[in-house]
Amino acid sequence: MFLITFSLLFIFAQVRAEDCITPNNESAQCVSLFDCPIFLRAIQTQDKAVLEFYSNSTCGGTAANPKVCCGTSTTFANQDSKVFGGASKFSEYETTCGIQNPAVSEFPWFAKLRYQHPIRPFYICTGSLITDKYVITAGFCIVTIVPEAVRLGRYNAFDKTDCTEEECNEELQEYGIEAMILHPNYGEQYIYNATETLPTKRRTINDIGLIRLNATVHFSDYIRPICLPFTGNPKVADGDELIVLKSDQWDFNEKTKLVRQYLNRADCEYRVGTTHAGHICSLPAVESCQVHNLGGPVMVSRKDKGSTKWYLAAVEPAQFITCYKNETRVYMDMRYYVDWIGKNIKP
Repeated sequence: MFLITFSLLFIFAQVRAEDCITPNNESAQCVSLFDCPIFLRAIQTQDKAVLEFYSNSTCGGTAANPKVCCGTSTTFANQDSKVFGGASKFSEYETTCGIQNPAVSEFPWFAKLRYQHPIRPFYICTGSLITDKYVITAGFCIVTIVPEAVRLGRYNAFDKTDCTEEECNEELQEYGIEAMILHPNYGEQYIYNATETLPTKRRTINDIGLIRLNATVHFSDYIRPICLPFTGNPKVADGDELIVLKSDQWDFNEKTKLVRQYLNRADCEYRVGTTHAGHICSLPAVESCQVHNLGGPVMVSRKDKGSTKWYLAAVEPAQFITCYKNETRVYMDMRYYVDWIGKNIKP
């Protein structure tokens, strides 16, 4: 019996560890539970807080050999004594973020980045409102091409009103850009080992940026921020639906909601090769060619005190779309970047 157990542990130890971020925003490695003594000991206590932390720390593996992000703690950091990723800067939005009235204002944090064109403006990139001054988008959207304004509030960028049969939206709000903050390691190439059917490739990481608006946004049912996934918020898990948005780059006459299925790291890497700790993956929920908006939100919903709250799970990066059957998409995982976001937000 001892020999069998030892052999199993030895086999588990051979699995290559990947970088990961713990729920306390600590850099760690994703390893077999059997290679993480601190978790092995802690979960035996069956303490509720430990089990919740464990649930938020899993990073793949199988039922027989689960993998965890193995850091130095098995409980959530005390947010009263520790500022996690600048979370204190977002505390004023806790009661308003991620809430919507779907009649007209579905996804009211959806932002459209306006770019200049000789004929008329176009909107190839989008983003998400996260505070009353900041929009988050893909780094590509602020460095490869430079936006001149950000639009919030209305679906249709050209009509004077935006209405359903029952209700009309409020006036469009358009803001100038005071500053753009690109991730310092934007463009870094991550070399990954692909599957048997795909060659070794390079995948861009840190494709993320912030836009500081030139005026304070006034919230309403039609314009409000989305929640960010700080410590303690449920992480995306198997079975979760991820919602992405599709809209026309010239006029945004409507937003099309597309449903995708979260793909855990092990299944994702089986399909696309090794991923980075800052990546999250998905598959289409229905078979289709889904073209999304660069920089747009990848969202997940959670029940909060009887209502539904939306969290920004990821940002859509610039990536080549082949549109083959059941194409896997790789996004920028917000849980990996919230610390950087918090440090770069100013009042």
